[in-house]
Amino acid sequence: MKKNKYLVSIFLAIALLTPSTPLAHSAINDGIIAVVNDNIITLKDLHEFLSMIYMSVTSTVKDPQEVKKIMDDYQANGLERLIDERLKVDHADKTELKIRSEAVDKRLKEIKAHYPSEKEFNNELIAQGMTLSDLRKKVLDQFKAYYAEEVEIKEKISVSPQQVNEYYQKNTEKFLKPEQLSLQSAFFAYGDDQRLAEQNARAAYAIVKDPQKLSEYPQGFDEVIQKFSGILSPSTFKKGEVLPEIEKAVFPLKVNEISPLVALDNGIYIFQVKEKTPSSQASLDEAKDKIYNFLFQQQYNERREQWLKKLREAAFIEIKN
Repeated sequence: MKKNKYLVSIFLAIALLTPSTPLAHSAINDGIIAVVNDNIITLKDLHEFLSMIYMSVTSTVKDPQEVKKIMDDYQANGLERLIDERLKVDHADKTELKIRSEAVDKRLKEIKAHYPSEKEFNNELIAQGMTLSDLRKKVLDQFKAYYAEEVEIKEKISVSPQQVNEYYQKNTEKFLKPEQLSLQSAFFAYGDDQRLAEQNARAAYAIVKDPQKLSEYPQGFDEVIQKFSGILSPSTFKKGEVLPEIEKAVFPLKVNEISPLVALDNGIYIFQVKEKTPSSQASLDEAKDKIYNFLFQQQYNERREQWLKKLREAAFIEIKN
């Protein structure tokens, strides 16, 4: 199936407009861009589909970067995703899959709750060229597509304990637990006076590295750091989870040893190692959930592509130029 990438890029860009952008719908005409079985897909359909995705995503995902990641995926595959949804909805209708109206009502309420007021929600619908009935139909179709996939794919997947055990035995190297450190972190923020922060960090470091000088402070490392306006906090991390500059400074240390000064863009760190947990092999019991999820997802991806391929091959699909 070939996609009209030009049309997809234009109308996905429209879908990514911020809420309540009145120009979003005004740029749309209703030309036919695809035919799927007995149904036509117009530019308006594509726009409404992408608008629905945007409204759904922003009502549940709070991280702007995650929203962008999801919408970027739709930017690359918008028309194909819409065609696949139409095929799944057709399949749901043919198999007489029923969706409870209460489920649709609940999802509409969740979408509305994202907006500060009923008025702003209605303004968003107007901006996207949709009515509440249009939105309800889109939500219903989403449920149909989702549950058709559940019935045809997820409910037929089986991952046995034997499969989990075999995968673990063949891939033990994937289940090594990396070395872990528990630290006391001292941070000297540059703030408005970088020179003062550097002076304080060096003064504190000179004391905590000298056992004789440090012995003059009953509370040890913590007391010295606080005296020179450092910010103390505990931290625990595994190898590979922190910046290379920090990892290089702390992982060679022994328990109770002090790191060198670690200068970053926003300030200077001094670390004291409190506890070290060496690298070890995760047991099957520790790894089984991760393995099960991996094998389940692997089967899901394979079965889903096979099912969608079967639906596409059995359907009449025409992409208009």
